[in-house]
Amino acid sequence: EAPLRDHIVLVGHGRVGSVVAYALSQAEIPYVVIEQDRALVERLREEGVHAIFGDATRALVRDQAHCTTARLLIVTTPDPFQARHIIKKAREQRPDLPTIVRTHTEQERRFLKSQDVGRVVMGEQEMAYGIAHYALM
Repeated sequence: EAPLRDHIVLVGHGRVGSVVAYALSQAEIPYVVIEQDRALVERLREEGVHAIFGDATRALVRDQAHCTTARLLIVTTPDPFQARHIIKKAREQRPDLPTIVRTHTEQERRFLKSQDVGRVVMGEQEMAYGIAHYALM
Protein backbone atom coordinates (compact mmCIF):
# COMPACT_ATOMS: atom_id res chain seq x y z
CA GLU A 1 0.00 0.00 0.00
CA ALA A 2 1.40 3.37 -1.02
CA PRO A 3 1.71 5.90 1.80
CA LEU A 4 -1.07 8.44 2.06
CA ARG A 5 -0.16 12.09 1.64
CA ASP A 6 -1.98 15.34 2.30
CA HIS A 7 -4.89 13.60 4.02
CA ILE A 8 -6.60 14.14 7.35
CA VAL A 9 -6.23 11.76 10.28
CA LEU A 10 -9.47 11.67 12.26
CA VAL A 11 -9.27 10.12 15.70
CA GLY A 12 -12.71 8.93 16.77
CA HIS A 13 -15.87 8.25 14.80
CA GLY A 14 -18.52 8.79 17.45
CA ARG A 15 -21.06 11.61 17.69
CA VAL A 16 -18.52 14.29 16.75
CA GLY A 17 -16.11 12.34 14.56
CA SER A 18 -18.87 10.89 12.38
CA VAL A 19 -20.15 14.37 11.55
CA VAL A 20 -16.62 15.51 10.70
CA ALA A 21 -16.12 12.40 8.54
CA TYR A 22 -19.36 13.09 6.69
CA ALA A 23 -18.28 16.67 5.95
CA LEU A 24 -14.86 15.50 4.75
CA SER A 25 -16.38 12.87 2.48
CA GLN A 26 -18.87 15.38 1.05
CA ALA A 27 -15.98 17.74 0.29
CA GLU A 28 -14.02 14.80 -1.19
CA ILE A 29 -11.13 15.38 1.21
CA PRO A 30 -9.19 12.17 1.85
CA TYR A 31 -9.13 11.01 5.45
CA VAL A 32 -8.27 8.05 7.65
CA VAL A 33 -10.22 7.16 10.78
CA ILE A 34 -8.54 5.76 13.90
CA GLU A 35 -11.16 4.14 16.10
CA GLN A 36 -11.13 1.83 19.14
CA ASP A 37 -14.48 0.16 18.40
CA ARG A 38 -13.63 -2.87 16.27
CA ALA A 39 -17.20 -3.41 15.02
CA LEU A 40 -17.39 0.22 13.93
CA VAL A 41 -14.04 -0.05 12.11
CA GLU A 42 -15.29 -3.13 10.26
CA ARG A 43 -18.50 -1.33 9.27
CA LEU A 44 -16.54 1.71 8.06
CA ARG A 45 -14.27 -0.51 5.99
CA GLU A 46 -17.31 -2.17 4.42
CA GLU A 47 -18.48 1.33 3.45
CA GLY A 48 -15.12 2.00 1.80
CA VAL A 49 -13.69 4.23 4.53
CA HIS A 50 -9.99 3.85 5.32
CA ALA A 51 -10.32 2.92 9.00
CA ILE A 52 -7.76 1.63 11.47
CA PHE A 53 -8.59 -0.21 14.66
CA GLY A 54 -6.49 0.80 17.61
CA ASP A 55 -5.32 3.37 20.11
CA ALA A 56 -4.00 6.57 18.51
CA THR A 57 -1.49 7.00 21.34
CA ARG A 58 0.42 4.04 19.88
CA ALA A 59 3.06 4.77 17.25
CA LEU A 60 2.18 1.70 15.17
CA VAL A 61 -1.43 2.84 14.86
CA ARG A 62 -0.39 6.39 13.91
CA ASP A 63 2.08 4.94 11.40
CA GLN A 64 -0.73 2.96 9.76
CA ALA A 65 -2.65 6.23 9.43
CA HIS A 66 0.43 7.92 7.91
CA CYS A 67 0.39 10.78 10.40
CA THR A 68 3.80 11.99 9.25
CA THR A 69 2.43 12.82 5.79
CA ALA A 70 -0.99 14.08 6.89
CA ARG A 71 -2.14 17.65 6.41
CA LEU A 72 -4.10 17.68 9.68
CA LEU A 73 -4.81 15.65 12.82
CA ILE A 74 -8.31 15.94 14.27
CA VAL A 75 -8.86 14.49 17.75
CA THR A 76 -12.54 14.08 18.65
CA THR A 77 -12.19 11.79 21.66
CA PRO A 78 -14.06 13.17 24.69
CA ASP A 79 -11.32 12.08 27.12
CA PRO A 80 -9.04 15.10 27.69
CA PHE A 81 -6.08 13.06 28.93
CA GLN A 82 -6.22 10.72 25.96
CA ALA A 83 -6.50 13.71 23.60
CA ARG A 84 -3.44 15.34 25.19
CA HIS A 85 -1.47 12.12 24.90
CA ILE A 86 -2.44 11.56 21.25
CA ILE A 87 -1.34 15.05 20.28
CA LYS A 88 1.88 14.82 22.30
CA LYS A 89 2.86 11.52 20.69
CA ALA A 90 1.90 12.65 17.17
CA ARG A 91 3.92 15.84 17.61
CA GLU A 92 6.94 13.83 18.74
CA GLN A 93 6.87 12.17 15.33
CA ARG A 94 6.04 15.37 13.48
CA PRO A 95 6.32 18.64 15.42
CA ASP A 96 4.71 20.80 12.72
CA LEU A 97 1.56 18.66 12.34
CA PRO A 98 -1.49 20.97 12.50
CA THR A 99 -4.10 19.77 14.98
CA ILE A 100 -7.68 20.34 15.99
CA VAL A 101 -8.87 18.97 19.32
CA ARG A 102 -12.23 18.74 21.02
CA THR A 103 -12.66 19.77 24.64
CA HIS A 104 -15.47 20.33 27.13
CA THR A 105 -14.13 22.81 29.66
CA GLU A 106 -12.65 26.27 29.64
CA GLN A 107 -9.80 25.08 31.87
CA GLU A 108 -8.87 22.34 29.40
CA ARG A 109 -9.20 24.79 26.48
CA ARG A 110 -6.76 27.18 28.16
CA PHE A 111 -4.33 24.35 28.92
CA LEU A 112 -4.41 23.04 25.35
CA LYS A 113 -3.91 26.55 23.94
CA SER A 114 -0.93 27.01 26.29
CA GLN A 115 0.55 23.86 24.76
CA ASP A 116 0.12 25.33 21.26
CA VAL A 117 -1.96 22.39 20.05
CA GLY A 118 -3.56 24.36 17.25
CA ARG A 119 -7.31 24.83 17.12
CA VAL A 120 -9.21 23.93 20.28
CA VAL A 121 -12.97 23.52 19.92
CA MET A 122 -15.15 23.62 22.99
CA GLY A 123 -18.50 22.05 22.12
CA GLU A 124 -20.72 24.18 24.32
CA GLN A 125 -19.11 27.39 23.07
CA GLU A 126 -19.54 26.40 19.40
CA MET A 127 -23.15 25.45 20.08
CA ALA A 128 -23.74 28.86 21.68
CA TYR A 129 -22.24 30.57 18.61
CA GLY A 130 -24.58 28.58 16.37
CA ILE A 131 -27.64 29.48 18.45
CA ALA A 132 -26.64 33.15 18.61
CA HIS A 133 -26.04 33.23 14.84
CA TYR A 134 -29.47 31.74 14.19
CA ALA A 135 -31.12 34.18 16.61
CA LEU A 136 -29.46 37.16 14.91
CA MET A 137 -30.56 36.05 11.46
